[in-house]
Amino acid sequence: MFRSDVNDVTSLRPLCEERIVLFRATSKMAAQTVALEYGTNEAHSYQNGRGELVQWRLVGIDKLEELMPPDERDGWEVASRYVRRSQHILRALNRPLSGSLRQSDSV
Repeated sequence: MFRSDVNDVTSLRPLCEERIVLFRATSKMAAQTVALEYGTNEAHSYQNGRGELVQWRLVGIDKLEELMPPDERDGWEVASRYVRRSQHILRALNRPLSGSLRQSDSV
């Protein structure tokens, strides 16, 4: 999950982008590491038409699931959408990552 902030002002319902991206990994922890690196590298900023600084930042990873990618590339994006999310949801995604994922997650 990525979120945008304009001029370093955080909205109560910021514009967010949810992405589904495929990675090849040998374990849950390896997949989590690759996904975090991908998300960190995807953060970017630009000036919008009003001259405001728009910053897109990684909020966190919602879940990891095991899938079979169609080719050998890492970071194959399956889907993406822009949504408004409450600060409560974003704070939950921005929790510190521990050595293990929720039991409902799988890779």
